[in-house]
Amino acid sequence: MLTGTSLSFRQPALSSFTQRCAAFTPDRVTRVSLGDNQIIQVSGETALAALQGCGGAAILIANVDVTGSRPCDVYDLDRLRNTGAIAVRSDDG
Repeated sequence: MLTGTSLSFRQPALSSFTQRCAAFTPDRVTRVSLGDNQIIQVSGETALAALQGCGGAAILIANVDVTGSRPCDVYDLDRLRNTGAIAVRSDDG
């Protein structure tokens, strides 16, 4: 399980992060490991549509609105507008 305060995202920063990742990942999907878990960031509706579920990740971050349920914690544009900045850390320390 992921909780806490060491990886922070703010809405404007997420947009910049998304643009940088899209430039370096041909499939517009970026994975980050945090402890035993993964965070997956997708850029665009096509990349999101190609992703099955959450692609095995614990957290999905998308620069578009995600419809339907996914088997992970989803941070899409709508949710980030409501939550503002988020922080994530591994319980492993």
